[in-house]
Amino acid sequence: MDDFLNRITRPEVQEFIVSNENTDVQALLLSRREILGLPPSWIATQIQGRRKAKEKLPLWYRTPGIVYPPSISLEQCSSELTAKYKQQLVHGHHAADLTGGFGVDAFFVSQSFPQLEYIEPELSLLELVRHNHLRLGADHISYHGQTAEDFLKNSKGAFDLIYVDPSRRQGSRKVYRLGDCTPDVVALKTELLRKGLHLMIKASPLLDLKQVQRELGVIDQFIVLSVENEVKEIIIHLKRHPDRHQPTIHAVELSKTGEPTPLAFTWEQEKTAKSTYSPPQAFLYEPHAAILKSGAFKLVGERFELDKLGPDTHLYTSEEQKPEFPGRIFRVIEHVTLHSRLHEQFENGYANILTRNHPLSVEEILRKTGLREGGQQYLICTRAEKPIALLADRIR
Repeated sequence: MDDFLNRITRPEVQEFIVSNENTDVQALLLSRREILGLPPSWIATQIQGRRKAKEKLPLWYRTPGIVYPPSISLEQCSSELTAKYKQQLVHGHHAADLTGGFGVDAFFVSQSFPQLEYIEPELSLLELVRHNHLRLGADHISYHGQTAEDFLKNSKGAFDLIYVDPSRRQGSRKVYRLGDCTPDVVALKTELLRKGLHLMIKASPLLDLKQVQRELGVIDQFIVLSVENEVKEIIIHLKRHPDRHQPTIHAVELSKTGEPTPLAFTWEQEKTAKSTYSPPQAFLYEPHAAILKSGAFKLVGERFELDKLGPDTHLYTSEEQKPEFPGRIFRVIEHVTLHSRLHEQFENGYANILTRNHPLSVEEILRKTGLREGGQQYLICTRAEKPIALLADRIR
């Protein structure tokens, strides 16, 4: 690994990688000619890594001399945006990241702890991450080339935080239940909380929160993280000494340009919340994806004084705009009927199709109306007392 790092970080090699970032990687591989004395596959991996990091990990992208692993490690790591958010949740003296991977979460968590242990059994990846962390200015991280289970068994230390991002792959198969992932945090829970005051688990966005509680017992909080209206991960926070019996659920929408948009609640609050119902009024609201995943269907309407379109339709409405609403806001222009000439009512025949609890799919609506997807206006197909369609403008 040292030989690889020494050769790939030579100034002339790094200059070639940066200046050829937009080159045709397949053509480069097919040429089969060495580049500056290196196999073209090495160069291709670095170019592909930089492309991926440009949006996902801008700090890595901007930092000279960063080295990238094969694509799967980049695909599985946290984004810089979500890792920075997690950094704000934790602080203390000593932390351990039991599933180091590409080291993104470890780097940002280490900004809140003077001492952090990075654990990764794949030694070549560990050395690559050590190199990158030093390039990024993190020189207070200790590295351990072993499994999470072995580290826990051999460690004599106590930690303010143990962080785990269990692998959701078994060979070529993806798994999602915590007990099927590696390491198995369900089986290790007692030992994890014996060694750590706080346990933070990054989990699949597909998990059912109440099933997780049945598996793990008393949970302090769930954090459902969405980015640009797509749920990216669920963070599960447990304490060695819990101070509550039911978790607080935080539904958080992260934006690349603005402040996080959170909504916090308990299952008891959602259970006792009351919904009121109304046909579409002047404004229509769609909660961001983290709220929909977390299940705050009645409570979001109650908190923002909105009527719901229907018991099973998670769209909300009001006569006056509620600009503080955590999600998308639309202005209703008119009710429309789905027919073959509907495209004539939209500018150049284009519309963004939004379907919520409507019997027709987007494809069926496009065929029926002659519309094409795109443009500035929206066609919202949903259900109040019966299926309806609305021409609307998005105002946020």
